[in-house]
Amino acid sequence: MRMPPQKRTRVRRGTLNRDLIVDAAIGVLDRDGVEGFTMRAVAAALGAQQMSIYNYVTGKDDLLKAASMHLHTSVKPPPSDSSSIEDFIGVYRELWVLLKSHPWLVHVAVPPDSKEFLQLVEPTYRVLFRLGLSAREAAVFVTAVSNLVVGCAAHYAAMQQSAAGEDERIAADHAAIAALPEKEYPALQRLVEELPAVTPEAALEHGFAALVSSLGLPRERNP
Repeated sequence: MRMPPQKRTRVRRGTLNRDLIVDAAIGVLDRDGVEGFTMRAVAAALGAQQMSIYNYVTGKDDLLKAASMHLHTSVKPPPSDSSSIEDFIGVYRELWVLLKSHPWLVHVAVPPDSKEFLQLVEPTYRVLFRLGLSAREAAVFVTAVSNLVVGCAAHYAAMQQSAAGEDERIAADHAAIAALPEKEYPALQRLVEELPAVTPEAALEHGFAALVSSLGLPRERNP
């Protein structure tokens, strides 16, 4: 699904700055994705000369990183003294909302040594250590939860890019399964009525619950 045309914000001469450029880049990325992202498009969105942008960023990769890091700062870490698994999962729910709003972020990695990344990750690991997890258990758990969120976001982005809308896609899947011979595919036939209820959010929450359950935490600490 194509994003609506981006509204251009022309800047007055002498008022261009890095923040304006990053905001314009986010708009272009939301509209065109990483594949269609160009410095020319950012300049056009700003109503500025393309070469003037290079006074503030070194190039396309630098601007992509800046746009990604700017958006990731909206994800808040858990409280510094938290030992709640719900606070931990809350961080990843926020990340899901962010990736759903800006699907291109799935394809742009945040530098692991960046201040923004470290200030988010450090408190999340502290929560897991307070809950009694070993370093290995914490690393595996964080990797699993991260992969769950990114995987759901990538799947959601792929659905949004489909020519058909969500309702049309579900109807098509429903019809395709319903047309299968029932004797050969009885298990798939049982899924027909349930497919519309399996939203990305439902799959995400099921995954969270399964992963948290695997930790064997006290019941009151489960989300």
